[in-house]
Amino acid sequence: WESNADAVGKILAYKLELHTCSKNDTQSSKRLKTVQVDSKELQFVFGNLDPNTCYVIRVASATKAGFGHFSEIEVRTKFEAPSPPVAVGAFLLETNDILINWTCSNESSSILKNPQYLVCWHFHSFISEQKCLLTQTSNKKELAYCYCDQQQQFQWTVIPLSVFKEAKSGRIIFTIRSSISQTNCTDYVNCEIQSENSNEISLNLSSSTRRYFHTTPKYHLKLDNIAIVGIVSITLLVFFCVIIGACFANRVHCFLMCRDTGSCYRKTDISTKYKRITPFHLSKNTYKAISSKEFRAHVNACHADDDAGFQAEFESLEQNVQTNWSTSVARSSENIAKNRYSNILAYDHSRVILKETGSKSDYIN
Repeated sequence: WESNADAVGKILAYKLELHTCSKNDTQSSKRLKTVQVDSKELQFVFGNLDPNTCYVIRVASATKAGFGHFSEIEVRTKFEAPSPPVAVGAFLLETNDILINWTCSNESSSILKNPQYLVCWHFHSFISEQKCLLTQTSNKKELAYCYCDQQQQFQWTVIPLSVFKEAKSGRIIFTIRSSISQTNCTDYVNCEIQSENSNEISLNLSSSTRRYFHTTPKYHLKLDNIAIVGIVSITLLVFFCVIIGACFANRVHCFLMCRDTGSCYRKTDISTKYKRITPFHLSKNTYKAISSKEFRAHVNACHADDDAGFQAEFESLEQNVQTNWSTSVARSSENIAKNRYSNILAYDHSRVILKETGSKSDYIN
């Protein structure tokens, strides 16, 4: 950092703080370390930082009046370059492919991120530019199959011979690199950190003996029409067997019950269809809707003159409601005294029996 020429008074010391990055405010991030250095020092090294991690460094100058405002900078640490793997060998296969294998680098079991590998080659017989192929490439013209497993002692990839069009019968020099991708990388050019080249291995196409390479085959289930028909037929047969078994079990259960009762018959009469009571309309008159803003004024108006408005609405209901539903229970001598109003009687079908308390019971409508 540089000294502040506009500082009020002589700078006596500098205060440095190391924080973790926060999405919101630096004050809410975690402070990891605080250091105070002499005014002559204009640099300080924070060591033992985690790789690929965002940090905020804050610096403030101190005078006799105290510490000034902090200035800060955001820094993201990088991965260290991985160590190169050890190339084992390159072999020409009977399938006109080239098998290359190597041992994993030390970073293959890293808790941060497993590395990828680049297979690079150039030709020995003439000057050629080095070319590299990522083992997990999606380019169909340069398709490579990577069978990487940390439990194996080495990794290998198979590259089609058609990739090496320039080498008809010459010797190819191979090297392997480890590559680690940085997460949250803003510099898209330098997001990949690669190791140095591994040791060189060569393959002479003119004198190499083609080898068989046995791998564990991957079985893919292919069904023809006969197999599909057989599976469908067996499924239907099992389904029908389950249905027949259920029907047979039901008949056996019915036979045992009928034998115990001494009489068994099948009900053939058609039950009478239940007819629900259809709701009736209280009135054929259409009433104007009352808005929520005018509702309080409407209620106050109905309360005027000893609830004259409510009385008119009630009388309108009495005149318009015509029904022949029975009210015999409410008219009985036992319940007549329980009715709240003498001119309002409960329909028999709308009564709800209340729970008995002691020797007393009641109902509500």
